[in-house]
Order: sequence, then C-alpha cells, then structure tokens
Amino acid sequence: IELGLVGQLTNRLTGQVGFTVMDAEVLESNVPENIGKTLSNFADRSAFAQLRYQATSKFAFGVAGKYQSEKFAGQPDSAAATNAEGKYSQPIPSYTVFDLFATYKFTNQLDARLNIGNVTDRDYYLAGYRSGSFLYKGDARNVRLTLNYEFY
Repeated sequence: IELGLVGQLTNRLTGQVGFTVMDAEVLESNVPENIGKTLSNFADRSAFAQLRYQATSKFAFGVAGKYQSEKFAGQPDSAAATNAEGKYSQPIPSYTVFDLFATYKFTNQLDARLNIGNVTDRDYYLAGYRSGSFLYKGDARNVRLTLNYEFY
C-alpha cells in the first residue's frame, strides 16, 4: 500500500508526504527453505516528507525527511538470513534522515541550488549481506552546490 499527498498549504508553502507499507515474502526459490521468508534488505515501511517555502520570487528553502524501517541482511534477491532457530538474524536498524535545501534564481536562465544531505550526520545502513561483515553505509553529512544555466 502506498499513499501520497502533494499540495500547496499556503501561497508560499508547499508540501508532500508519502508512506508505504509492504509485506515482502519469497514466493518461489531454488532454495526451498527461503519460501515464506521476508526478502533481504527490504524495508516493509518507509515514509517521506518535504516542505518548501518560497520566501521571495527568487529565493526558496525547505526541509525533507526520509524514514526506513528495520530490515535484515542476506544475499541480493534472496531471503533474509536466519539463525538456527529460524529467526531473522543480522538486523539492519531503522533510520530517519533529514536534508535541507535552498534555491536562488539569479535570472530566467541562471539559478543555484544548495543541498545539505543528512544534516544531523547520522550513521545509518542501506543494506547488509549474509556474512554480517559487509554493510552499505548511507551518506554522511554532505553539501552540494549546483549551478544551472539554460541555453535557449
């Protein structure tokens, strides 16, 4: 199930939110023990929200947040790893990350965008594999400045 809303809250404030709930399950596999298990590296719940404020005709800024629920390590395109008791092992914790952004329009052809990702510099993991010693770590705090020029 996926729900999303996008709208203009005031003349200057716009927002969007989205929420997804899934129940991932292996239905077919060359490994019969995997059938019925959850997919590895798959978050059953995720959410996204963004607010953007148009301060002037040239300047806007905003904030965005993303949430991913707990997931479990395993081989790609396979079931999550389990222990001897059949319980999911090697959990990858849930996380929430916040980003900031701003845009400035110099002319009709030239604008700049500043993005600050993972503003709180939170450590989080995107995926893990069955060995338990191999994880994909999410981005640390990062800053990007982009200049856009349109040629007509």
